[in-house]
Amino acid sequence: MKKTIKSKMFIGAMMIGFSLLLTGCPQPASGGGENYDEPLPEINDILFGDPDWDITYNSISGVIDYDPVLARYPQYGDALVNTHGKIIRIATHIEEGGKYYYSTDSSMTINDITVTEESALSFDYRCDLLNWTNGTETYVNYFVVYIDNEELPVFTQTGSGQMWQNTSLILSPGSHTVKFCTVLDESKYRAEGLSNAVYLDNITLAPNKIASVDIYPKGLQETYVNGDTIQFTAKALRSDGSVIPGETVTWTATGGSIDSNGLFTPGSSTGNVSVTATINGKSASNTTVKVHGSSYLTDPVTINGHTFTGKITKIDNTAFTDTNNITFVSPTPRYSNFYADGFFVLKGTATGTNPVLFMRKRGDGYLINNEYNPKYPYQSTIVLPSGDFEQRIWLRWGDGIYDIWIEEGEVTYNESYDGYEGAWVTWHLPRNAGESTYFYVVNQSNFKYSTEDCAFLMPSDNCQCDDFLITNAFNAVMAELPDDATLGMKLQALYDWEARRSHYDYVSFTTTSTTKRKRQDAVHVLKYEMAVCEGYADLYTAFARLLGVKSAYQSSENLCHAWTELYYKGKWKMVDITWDDPSANMSTDKNPTAENYWYFLIDPDDASHAKRDSEGYTIEPYQYDRVTDYSRSAN
Repeated sequence: MKKTIKSKMFIGAMMIGFSLLLTGCPQPASGGGENYDEPLPEINDILFGDPDWDITYNSISGVIDYDPVLARYPQYGDALVNTHGKIIRIATHIEEGGKYYYSTDSSMTINDITVTEESALSFDYRCDLLNWTNGTETYVNYFVVYIDNEELPVFTQTGSGQMWQNTSLILSPGSHTVKFCTVLDESKYRAEGLSNAVYLDNITLAPNKIASVDIYPKGLQETYVNGDTIQFTAKALRSDGSVIPGETVTWTATGGSIDSNGLFTPGSSTGNVSVTATINGKSASNTTVKVHGSSYLTDPVTINGHTFTGKITKIDNTAFTDTNNITFVSPTPRYSNFYADGFFVLKGTATGTNPVLFMRKRGDGYLINNEYNPKYPYQSTIVLPSGDFEQRIWLRWGDGIYDIWIEEGEVTYNESYDGYEGAWVTWHLPRNAGESTYFYVVNQSNFKYSTEDCAFLMPSDNCQCDDFLITNAFNAVMAELPDDATLGMKLQALYDWEARRSHYDYVSFTTTSTTKRKRQDAVHVLKYEMAVCEGYADLYTAFARLLGVKSAYQSSENLCHAWTELYYKGKWKMVDITWDDPSANMSTDKNPTAENYWYFLIDPDDASHAKRDSEGYTIEPYQYDRVTDYSRSAN
């Protein structure tokens, strides 16, 4: 059965004729079957243009009004963002009323595309096609595109659960026919959890020439004099927003320096800098690059809409003593007890070994029968670097009195190799009791949250949401979103960014390589673009706190696993990028094409928290214990 529908669309001024023909050979998968008649919804978003056009489609392919791949996840319509509405589906099979219908060659053909200059036909696509091995044979279903009925396709793709991608086909002046097709390998068309289809959206036609330039990252990017570099990239875009690859970029900056690859290095001057990318006379700039002074650690910091000044005032005139070879110098506190606003900066020198800082907030449960309670939640241990050090110490549990001890410890680190820093393994304090520097701090930040909520929102030693590397990445993601983006969209964008940028670090995980375990705090995960579960959780926890979302690093001793939990829509939800990362199955792919959301904002007590394979099939449900560790990442 065929249907025809007419609608007003835009394809481009160059088009003279445009028609769509969906063809194929539908057959029942087993035992007879009836013709499947799917209503064709009204279309507004699939093609762009003026002229009337006709769609003829078979019983397998057609137009649907949702994204079936995204719809597999229980959060669809709530937390997950469906960025594609009505879309074209070119299916290998469909199910209706318990019956399966399939086509060995389901296709959509665009006839009579006439252009007067070299042009690009661009489109978004998403594959959800079978690719599996039964032990002896491998079966692959393909998405292919032909131009002018050539024998070989000009574009081939396969894969399941793919994220939306964009590609372009170059058309020379003249009239062309373009055929989009799904091809079955050995008629193997069914697989649990797969729709076995290709989805198309945003089919556009534009001259193959540069109309504009796009620069990344956008948004506020911060560094300090002679400090961290910032990597910029740029893309040449056609008039429809599709990318022209391989173009040479010329970079300029109004301060510091920038090399031919877009790596910006701050100089010795402070202030705002503009970075500009130019491609064939077209330019784009990021004008919000800020270079701070060398004392930037003492500058005010805004977290969750509240600005902490870090300012200190004295309680008495008792000076610090140089204990355990730690020398305190200005602008660190020069008084043994003082008032502070949110944080203070500890600066000094440790000769030969590492200072270890112990911090506890006074309160109920701090002492039991006047003895120290080791299970008191609001305490932490921070290992400082040896040699010269300068570090912001956050008073993470809200206003009140903090007792702080610093001793010179002996710390063991894993092996450093290939430019990676090893994580610390153990530490101990060789000094006798009492040989430490002690002071107390009265925090007066006026941050209107409870002690527990502050623990979920403030920076910590492993989730450094005050560090420029973290805030720059966060700002870049937020700058790509629309102004009316919901909280769910922002959480998903950060989730996608981390999963696509990072890959699982098997060197740090493998038991034979424990001496090469890398640091797993949020900053080092960004630097290395790889992590084990600990690092994945640290980075996402830091991102969520920058959104003002209460978030916690959680772990399970039973699973030897860690994840993030955050407070979303009045409930604590679980976010586990490690188990969702498409590159986690022994892959080092930093730019995967697949995406999963099995563990995005799920109920942490839900029995569905089960390890799944790359196709989403349940491997084994887990019973796990959730370990609260306030000292590690303030959760």
